[in-house]
Amino acid sequence: LWTIAGVGETFIIISGEIDFSIGSLFGFLVMVMGVLVGNSEFPVSEQGVYFAGLEWNVWLAAAVVIGIGLVVGLLNGFLVTKMRLPSFVVTLAGWVGWQSGMRVITGLQPVFFESLSPVFTGITQGKLFGKIPMLSVWMVLAVIAGHLLLTRTKFGYHVQATGDNPEAAKKTGIKTDRVKIACFVLMGGLVALVTVLWVGYLTAAPMLTGIAFELQVIVAVIIGGTVLGGGRGSIVGTLLGAAVFGMIFNGVVLLRWQSAWQWIANGVIILAVVTI
Repeated sequence: LWTIAGVGETFIIISGEIDFSIGSLFGFLVMVMGVLVGNSEFPVSEQGVYFAGLEWNVWLAAAVVIGIGLVVGLLNGFLVTKMRLPSFVVTLAGWVGWQSGMRVITGLQPVFFESLSPVFTGITQGKLFGKIPMLSVWMVLAVIAGHLLLTRTKFGYHVQATGDNPEAAKKTGIKTDRVKIACFVLMGGLVALVTVLWVGYLTAAPMLTGIAFELQVIVAVIIGGTVLGGGRGSIVGTLLGAAVFGMIFNGVVLLRWQSAWQWIANGVIILAVVTI
């Protein structure tokens, strides 16, 4: 899931922007899908006011969640390009807002998804040819599509030109605002896709889902060699960065160290990669 979201974050960072809101948006969309699909009761006030899940068809709920993700990306892109607000500020506000929305919807209660469509769980929990986990298949598809989009299309070249030198890009006729908006829309869509895959795979959403997810994604992108200043980066690098990040997390667990060492190790790696 880090890698899938990392594809979108790579495009945004290459374009010269950044998105800190993806973790909170991920958690918020999971809770929205829980409300749409589930039949649990969710508290909306301390006075005992509740509302029940809507028990929608999971495919319809997935379509709504993806639509919300795209609209959120469009809104972020609009605020950054047309209102001239720094992406750091816009997405930091989103980070706070979506996290608060997640808390409001569920009252910090875990959400469970029951009676999901067998086809839906098959494309998330199943294994291709009985051996390859479907989440790995989705990751590979996202990496291939992102790599081809970045390196083999006019849009990909425009993203790199926009991040490298926006003024020069404008003078050559590139619509830099449209490019950045498209990157944010892509990011929102991929976060929504991660949400749908998570729901199908785990069939539950623990409290505070998505917390620190944005840091995990950004760390993977940076370790993969994408330049924070924009203009350079690769999807394949992000894939490798996510692999390194995952190995560090798993290694700390296997060594039975405190979880804080995971972030200490990744902080050291970030400094080393940027220095090199």
